[in-house]
Amino acid sequence: MTDTVPWRVRLRFRLQKKIRIDANEHRLQIAGREVVLTPPTPDLKIMDSAWLIMNARGFAGEDEALDYGRRLKTALEVSSVTARLGVDTGRHLPTSALGKIVKDALAEQGARVRDNIHGLDVFPVHPPRWTPKSGH
Repeated sequence: MTDTVPWRVRLRFRLQKKIRIDANEHRLQIAGREVVLTPPTPDLKIMDSAWLIMNARGFAGEDEALDYGRRLKTALEVSSVTARLGVDTGRHLPTSALGKIVKDALAEQGARVRDNIHGLDVFPVHPPRWTPKSGH
């Protein structure tokens, strides 16, 4: 059986020197794919945040997403050295997360919760689950 759920690459990193992009989103083409660069929250501009996130979507499976994510991370590290930005691409571990009890309670309500990974995170993109409450 083939995997029909698209996969996503998320690369969260920290810069020593902020970059001068006066917007809260910047789209660019990298290796034939659209990559969206954003700060961690939409109320910030890219130039105001040391933490940034690169997202690429639409991968056919985990292996394809992981391969692209590793190449994206390497390209970021090499370009950072060239530009003298100083980048910390992390160790692919969470820097913040909800506790198991909270995650379990949210899962019972149909919510999917992910940890906030510092580094490369590859995961399937499931459609949002919404179950309206009766009487509303």
